[in-house]
Amino acid sequence: MKEMMYTRRPITAEEALQYGLVTRVVARDKLEETVNEMAQVVATLSIDHIMAGKAVIEAMLHMRGVYGGMVVTAMAHNMATWVQWEPDEFNLFKQRRDKGITGAIRAREEMLPPAYRLSRKKEGK
Repeated sequence: MKEMMYTRRPITAEEALQYGLVTRVVARDKLEETVNEMAQVVATLSIDHIMAGKAVIEAMLHMRGVYGGMVVTAMAHNMATWVQWEPDEFNLFKQRRDKGITGAIRAREEMLPPAYRLSRKKEGK
């Protein structure tokens, strides 16, 4: 996780699963089918069932200390909001304003080694 934060290296779906950022990984050609299937199942639940399940999960996360992480994340967001950018530092917000999001990402990509680019080609795909 620290590597992701410090280097901004894009992670694979498998890495996201390993880190607990996603609950499962499906093939791209099965994604829509899988999402629709899950949505169909969730749609059969009563709102009370969903709310009760959510409350239980939230309580379990709280017991595991996840909320501490949320507080730290909120603090980090506030700190990042007040960052003073040096002229030679890449500022995504300024680049986005000046070049649009696509241009800003392209400018960022040009600065990074290939393995750290969002546009990197996946091997074997």
